Amino acid sequence: MTAPDEILSLHNIACGYENHGLGIFRHRKKRTVLHDVELHILKNEFFGLVGESGCGKSTLAKAILGIVPFSGRMCFDGQEIKPDLIKDRKTIARQIQAVFQDPLSSLDVRRTVGQTLQEPLCIQRIGTKKERYERAVAMLETVGLDASYMNRFPSELSGGQRQRVCIGASLILNPQFLIADEAISALDVSVGSQILNLFVELHEKMDFSMLFISHNLDVVHYLCDRVAVIHNGTIVETGTADEIYYNPMHPYTKKLIASAKFGMS
Repeated sequence: MTAPDEILSLHNIACGYENHGLGIFRHRKKRTVLHDVELHILKNEFFGLVGESGCGKSTLAKAILGIVPFSGRMCFDGQEIKPDLIKDRKTIARQIQAVFQDPLSSLDVRRTVGQTLQEPLCIQRIGTKKERYERAVAMLETVGLDASYMNRFPSELSGGQRQRVCIGASLILNPQFLIADEAISALDVSVGSQILNLFVELHEKMDFSMLFISHNLDVVHYLCDRVAVIHNGTIVETGTADEIYYNPMHPYTKKLIASAKFGMS
């Protein structure tokens, strides 16, 4: 049973990939990436998931988005998302959206910014052509751009501008839940800071929860209310951002913090 104040709850989530091998003697072997993941994210909460590369962070994001199958129990806003029903991407997309690491690869280089922003509205059959255009312009202004960007292509934008467009496209359906998977790691420090501040501003204007995935504990501590630390596909520690950052209990969390401080020295 999901608590009334929870937007997403994960119970014993496991996920893996099949390795078919090479050559005539190849055989199927499943590699488990996530092991009995347990997470509870509250409504309107910014929740951080931190861990090094290859620990299963992005796989968990894909499981929530319905891109990869999983075992266990997943509930969103009180409704169970069954593994055999995750093919209904259109329904999931109305409520759960994502922003990924590389904005250029997330955007169709053949589409203008205006077409990209209006596409989710077209797919969901929301509004008239005029209403979709007006909504796209309004979203551009919300993410710190303006109507002059509507006819531009991704190649004409900077990395930060592309990521703002991706964020706008992810929020134009007013989803309840946003996943940001290493959303600033491909940007330089100053632009990344601007995107972090944009998330804060958007959170004040719009009612959504967010799972912010990163390898950078400093960034997660700055942005998030609570944090979970994942290591080798397993959640090893969960707590408030201050608890995790200033009083870590697990050796792996202590190692992450030590590495972050060493990197700043």
